[in-house]
Amino acid sequence: MFTAHTWNADMVFGATAVQMIGDLASRGTGRPGFVSYAFAQPSVWEQANGASLSEMDLDQDPGGAIRAFALRGNAVARSIVDGLGRDRTAALLAELRRRSHDGSYDASDFARAGSATGGDIEQLIGDWLNDVALPGFIVSRARVERVADDADGNPRYEIRVHVRNDEPTPGLVRLSLGVMPQSARSEPVRVDGKTTVEVGMVTADPPQVLWLEPYLALNRAPFRIDIEVSDEHEIAAREPFVGARPSYLVTAAPRRRRDR
Repeated sequence: MFTAHTWNADMVFGATAVQMIGDLASRGTGRPGFVSYAFAQPSVWEQANGASLSEMDLDQDPGGAIRAFALRGNAVARSIVDGLGRDRTAALLAELRRRSHDGSYDASDFARAGSATGGDIEQLIGDWLNDVALPGFIVSRARVERVADDADGNPRYEIRVHVRNDEPTPGLVRLSLGVMPQSARSEPVRVDGKTTVEVGMVTADPPQVLWLEPYLALNRAPFRIDIEVSDEHEIAAREPFVGARPSYLVTAAPRRRRDR
């Protein structure tokens, strides 16, 4: 717990983030990367988009600043847990605790611990302490194509979507076949500012619905992606594309959601 009396954005957020990361790693992230709890109200979003973690002002509006701090902080924690995986996250936490004798951590501690355990924190979430603006994502229609069966003869369907971050701030997203905790999801993908990537994943069945899940963005919530399914009887004799790669496709239809 942090209060206006103990406020130091760098050290306090470090300690809070370590606790959040530990909680998420021990029980699983469960919900999508997007946070939709009580503090994700329009006013909190405006505050989270108006100041960096290091600039939160507890003098003017301590309650609002703490909720905005929690919104950003939870997204950072989820990004680290999902991006590194449970084993590397556990190694990161162990390394952070080994380096600190008083339970406080700053941004450089995270960077050094990430390097020591094979996780590039800056590459994953950027300048999480000082970034002010949020990313904003638009997408193409998803293309679904049946590809060669796996080694056991099970069908495989390749899903490909072009995702553009139309803002200068980098952000993290993933594809999801639903919004429930058990829904299949792609690995998180970092999309740099003003760039487009193609994201691919494989499923055993053609998707009925498909969502893009931003971790913290102007979109504010997961949103559905239109699906184009090719003829199921035509099977592409190739391995499916999984992961992310640069794309030069210009997506046409903005998909953003801002609560009013």
